[in-house]
Amino acid sequence: MVNHVMRKWHYLFLAFAVFLSGLPLTGQAPTVRAAGTPPYLLITEIVFNSKRPAGAASEPYEYIEVYNNSDRVLNMKDYKVVYDYYDNRAPLEWDITDNKLLQPGQTMVLWNLTDPANNGGITGELSQFNAAYGTNLTDAQVVVFHSGGMSNTGGRDLSIAPDYGLSRITTASYNAQNASDTSDSADGKSVTYQPLRKARTK
Repeated sequence: MVNHVMRKWHYLFLAFAVFLSGLPLTGQAPTVRAAGTPPYLLITEIVFNSKRPAGAASEPYEYIEVYNNSDRVLNMKDYKVVYDYYDNRAPLEWDITDNKLLQPGQTMVLWNLTDPANNGGITGELSQFNAAYGTNLTDAQVVVFHSGGMSNTGGRDLSIAPDYGLSRITTASYNAQNASDTSDSADGKSVTYQPLRKARTK
């Protein structure tokens, strides 16, 4: 969605049980094809190092883009973001509460809105996000979740999981898995992900 500092091709079909596949308990399960194929929900892009207003302590425009790889409509309020550290400390869980539907074959932007007291007064108005990225996203294409922000330094994994547990559906990593790496970090640039390709940068 924004200019890319690099493209990081990443295997997104990490271990998952096809017969369960971490689906929400309510509703009919999306079709999941076969072991070794991508999960029904994919992370396709992350901005973890967003530009910030002058004087702001936190970055107000971080986001995760997800793609519905199934044939079913998904309600994003049934999911959460799981934030894992390189050293396997306890993960953080960031709930998605917006009641918005992600149609098959479509993407949704998960906007990580940090505290307006620290982010330059950005309050979550869609017009603010669109102005920051020069986009024309509609309200139906964006959900907002809240956290203290994503680290720009050190390895992190971001996953999407159902609300009821830590059965990660899809996972995307950025930076090398140590405390100091910044190989994927550049101000205001995104990291993109695509399944079933060998890793390469661009």
